[in-house]
Amino acid sequence: LRVVTGPVVAEAMLGHVVLANETLADAPEGARLFILAHEIGHLVAQDWQAMNSLYLRWIPGEVTPAHTDPVANDLGREASALAHQQELAADAYALHSLRRLGWHTSDAVEAFLLLGRELTHDTATHPSTRRRLALLRGWPSSVLQTDTTGL
Repeated sequence: LRVVTGPVVAEAMLGHVVLANETLADAPEGARLFILAHEIGHLVAQDWQAMNSLYLRWIPGEVTPAHTDPVANDLGREASALAHQQELAADAYALHSLRRLGWHTSDAVEAFLLLGRELTHDTATHPSTRRRLALLRGWPSSVLQTDTTGL
C-alpha cells in the first residue's frame, strides 16, 4: 500500500501495489474499506497480468504503429470488455469482503457517492456508476458467498 497525494483516489498498479490517496483517511470507514477492498480485488484476481497477457496476444512483437494500428480496434474492444469484467468482479470482491466484516451494501454505495462519480455512460475502462450501483444493490448474499478469492 502506498499513500499518495494528487489526482489518484485509489488504484491497483503493476499487479502488486495499491495506491491510495491520503484523503481516504477522512472517508467514512465503510466507504474507505470498500474502495481499498476493490483495489485489493484487482490484485487477488491478477487483473494486471490478465491485461498484459491480452496485449501480448494482440501485439506479440515490437510495439510500433505497423504492428499496433492493424489490431487497434479489435484490441481496444477486447481490452475494454476485459476491463469492465474486472471492475465488476472487483466490486463483487469488495462487497463480499465488507459483508464478511459486518458492513452493508450501503457502505459500498457511499463509496461511489464519496468519489463523486456520476458516470452515466460506460467508459473504455469502467462500467457506468449507475450500472455498478444497480449490480451492487442487486447482488444477493448467496451470489457473494461463493469463493471470490480467484476472481
